[in-house]
Order: sequence, then C-alpha cells, then structure tokens
Amino acid sequence: MRSIILLCLLLVCVPCAWGEDAPAPSAKLLAEADKTFRLRDYAGATERFKLAAAAAEKEGATERLVEALAMAARGHLIRKQPALGQPLLDRAAKLATDKAPLGWSRFLGVRGRFEWKVRKDKPLATKTFEAMYRYCVKHELWSRAVDATHMVAITGTLDQQVTWAAKGIAAAEKGKRTEWLGPLWNNLGNTHQERGEHDKALAAWLKARHYHWLGTQELPKLVADWAVGMGYRHLGKWKEAKAWLRPTLAWAERRYAEEKTAERGEWIGLACLELGLIAVAEKRLPAARADLERAYPLLKAVKMADWHPKLWKELLDGLKAADADAAATGVHRHIFASALDVYRMQHKKLPKSLATLTEMDGRNPHPILKAVPLDPWGREYAYKTLDRSTYEIRSCGRDGEPGTDDDVVWSNR
Repeated sequence: MRSIILLCLLLVCVPCAWGEDAPAPSAKLLAEADKTFRLRDYAGATERFKLAAAAAEKEGATERLVEALAMAARGHLIRKQPALGQPLLDRAAKLATDKAPLGWSRFLGVRGRFEWKVRKDKPLATKTFEAMYRYCVKHELWSRAVDATHMVAITGTLDQQVTWAAKGIAAAEKGKRTEWLGPLWNNLGNTHQERGEHDKALAAWLKARHYHWLGTQELPKLVADWAVGMGYRHLGKWKEAKAWLRPTLAWAERRYAEEKTAERGEWIGLACLELGLIAVAEKRLPAARADLERAYPLLKAVKMADWHPKLWKELLDGLKAADADAAATGVHRHIFASALDVYRMQHKKLPKSLATLTEMDGRNPHPILKAVPLDPWGREYAYKTLDRSTYEIRSCGRDGEPGTDDDVVWSNR
C-alpha cells in the first residue's frame, strides 16, 4: 500500500516534460531556428523551423505553428525554392489570425516577401508590409515593425522609401534596436542616391557607418566605409573619396587573401570600380583602365549586371572612356613613330623638338607633319632624345604633372 501511495504521489508531482517555467519544445526549437537563420545558415534554419512546426502541432500551439511554417517557407524562398515554400505558407495562411500577434506579424512578413519575389507584385507586397508595420507598432513588436519598414524601402516607390525609412529609424530608436539602425540608414542613403540627392545620401551613409561600427561584424563595417567613399565620389570630392576607398580596397584584398571566394572578391571589384571611375573623371586614363579592368571580372563573377545594372553600366562606360583616350594616344604614338623615322632617315639623327617635324629644309622640302597633335587633354607632348636614335614621348595626363600615375609614356627603346 505504501508503495502504491508513493507511486501515486510521484505521478502527481512529476511536472510536464518541459516544466512550468521551462519553454515548450516547440518554443525552444523555434528560438534555435531563429538563431540559425540569423547566422545565415538558411538550409539548417529551414529544417529547424520544420521541426519546430511539427512540435508545435503536437502541442496544439497554433501561434508557434504559424511562425514556424511561415519561416520555413521563407527559408525555401531565400534558397530559391519557392515551390517548396508556397505550400508551407498556404498552410500558415489557413491558421493565422490577427488575434495572435507573433504568428500574424511573422506571417505578414513572409507573405509580403512571396508577393514581391514570386508574384512579382511590388505594390501588393508594399501594402502587406505597410499593414505589418501598423500592426507591429500597435502591438509594440518593434523589431518586426522595423523589418516591415525595411521591406517597404525595397518594394515601394522612391517617395515611399524615404517616408518609410524615416518610420523605420523612429521605430528602431523607440524599440532601442540599434542593430537595425545601420541597415536602415544605409537603405535611406541608397534611396537618396537614386533620387540624385547626393549630399543627403552621404549624410545617411555616414550615419549608417556610425551604427555599423558599433557592431562586431567585419563585413558591414567594410561596406559602410565603401559607401562613404562612393558618396564622396558622387559629390565630386575625389580626394576625400580616395581617402576612404584606398584603405577599403586594402581591407578587401586582405579578406580575399584569407578566403578566395567570389563574394569576397566582389568587394575588391567594387572598390576598384569606384577608384576607376574617379580616375576616369580626373582623366587619369591608364590608372582608370587598370582599376576598371581589375574590377570587371570580379563583378561579372557575382552577376552585377543583374542586381545593379546602373552601376554595371557605369563600369562599362568607364572602360569605354579609358579605351577612347588610350586609342587617341595610341594613334599619336604611331604618327610620331613614323614621322621620326622619316626625319632620322633624312638627317641621320633625331630632331631637337617635335615642332621640327612641321618645318621645311633642304632635305625635307615638305613638312613631315602639318601640325603636332596635342594629347587627349589638349596639351603638348613632352619629347626628349636619349641618344641619336632613341627618344621618349610623354603625356602628363589630366593633372599635367610628370611622374604621376596618369602619365602615358612611350619610347622606341
């Protein structure tokens, strides 16, 4: 009898599997899946969300089931498997209710992404994200409110993007979610840039840099510095731009040396692109060509033409500009080489100056050249003889200073 009483007491006193205060298995699995997702292990996160969904269904925890199904669908979407994600999202839609804030807000966030990416309907996606924002503010779900504004800044019109970026920043500040402020200011900078508001873009990117540098991740810091350099370039402040971009390039090169991946090579390409475009603007064509030719294969490898066609066009236009001026100096090189060869055959020596090629004398009844061509920047070529048969010709480039990296020099040595 005593044994039976003790057994009964034990059965009464034994708590449920996860205890009164401990989280349910589905809650624990959902938290683990979220953590894995934040680490960008999307395959692992997708499977964990599915495990969380199975546990939530077993427990009868409908709200967690909606969250897990929606996020598993999002995992498939990120991995370019929308056909696998859609049934999960459809199932979440049948269970979701606006009476359950965590499930409803999560569902709206994923539904909007499917409307954007799968249905290709940005206006509809924007309406979903706006509704998500209002709902999350009402229920003080600040991180999700910020996520909603972040998405409007992607799917909305340029005017909407400015308005909603400001709302997102306000929500992040109110919810004390400083980790969101870097991306939000960065998005606002991008929007101002698209609107041609270069001064506002730079101001936003400087703000973004401040918040990114409060974090611990290296890549966002590098990207922030690159964006500031780009901002100065668009304002025509070449010196300031180069002061940011050259260290960024060295940083990107170090990271690439540690791990030679296309993603890391991309940032070498982007830094070289910016430096090359500056060199084009400054008419330092050899330097421009070197930077842009280095950028081209790295950015082609990450399919930049697909995700940023405007900047890809700038790269191609920069290469054309560099090649055009290079072609001009190349033509001049052949003109001078031929004229100097004729003069040397007639006089058994080189002329003292290029202007001599336009003169007539007893051995040369007609000028070898009608006029001495100017370099692509409208300046005279510098010419000097090294001995009776060897010469050097130099264009001092845009800056007009000899010995700088935009010089174009050739000789017949």
